[in-house]
Amino acid sequence: MPVQNPTTEPLTPTIESTTSSTKLVWPEPRKKFSVIVADPPWDINQKGKRGAAAHYELMDLESIKNMPVEYLAQDNAHLWLWIPDALRQKTYTVDYLSKTVRKNNGEVKQYYVSNSHDAIIDEDTFNLVQAELERRSNFRSALRDNSIFSTKIICGECGYFYGRKVLHSNSKKHRKVVWYCNHRYDGDEKCASPSISESDIKKYYLEALEKLLSNKDSYITECQERLENEDVLVQLKETRQQAEISLEDLMAEIQGLVHENARKSQDQQKYRAKFNKFVQQIDEQKKRMAVLKAEELKLVGMREKLHRFIETLKNCKDATVFKEQEWNNLVERAVVKTESLDFEFKNGERIKITI
Repeated sequence: MPVQNPTTEPLTPTIESTTSSTKLVWPEPRKKFSVIVADPPWDINQKGKRGAAAHYELMDLESIKNMPVEYLAQDNAHLWLWIPDALRQKTYTVDYLSKTVRKNNGEVKQYYVSNSHDAIIDEDTFNLVQAELERRSNFRSALRDNSIFSTKIICGECGYFYGRKVLHSNSKKHRKVVWYCNHRYDGDEKCASPSISESDIKKYYLEALEKLLSNKDSYITECQERLENEDVLVQLKETRQQAEISLEDLMAEIQGLVHENARKSQDQQKYRAKFNKFVQQIDEQKKRMAVLKAEELKLVGMREKLHRFIETLKNCKDATVFKEQEWNNLVERAVVKTESLDFEFKNGERIKITI
């Protein structure tokens, strides 16, 4: 199926075949995008007179996977895909004798049915993305500076983030990039923490990394032991799944209550009291599920940090050259103090370097 690119002619792939496989090869587009939103026409549960198949062509899972997203996306682009969940109870039956159906504008609770379609990514990967989005939501403004040091350099005096400033930007000879507390010039009381250059951050980091490598094997063993203990995560998932089942039961009960009220005459005051009680229980259950999900995402994120820390530390041979990927995977944050730069690594180890 050709894919329409807003800035080019439709992209049409060629087929490249070998003895073992066949793949689609897409031409290079004139423009790539930092954000791509996809709402593909899934072919699941969309056939029949009332299905989407009656209105437009559908795509199976393999066709969706073959969309040329990688050709249209910039590096580090944001990709948004319609989630494979179904919203139930968009309408409700008012009177079962007359078969009167109305749009649900809040009269009856709606709910999602998870996994109603096959997912393109697995749940663990999705949870990792959610954990990272939650982490970033706490300091979006600080992430506007697309630097590896953003949100990782912390003021030891006020606890706020350091920001990047360019000194003598018009001079090649004297141009210098420094970092200092973003609250340094805020309010009446100025933050007196010292500024620090990017070159010094890298230098002191390599000193801390050298100390970390001196005890490399024990750190790796300790992290591996922490990862082997999956009991807490398994228990959290099981508790959340039980909460989802309880929520489904409550949804079924309130649905039955609404259906019964539509079929026969009842005391509406008693009916409303029962309905409100169910609504309260459902809301409480949703809040409980949200707490459980947040705890699960936090634990998933922590385990992923340890995985990356272990693999990066295993492959790190020395501390002679600054490498961005190593910095990202090993360092949680660095706290700038008057006489030291304190590095906190992803495994929780803290190393103080005198400046």
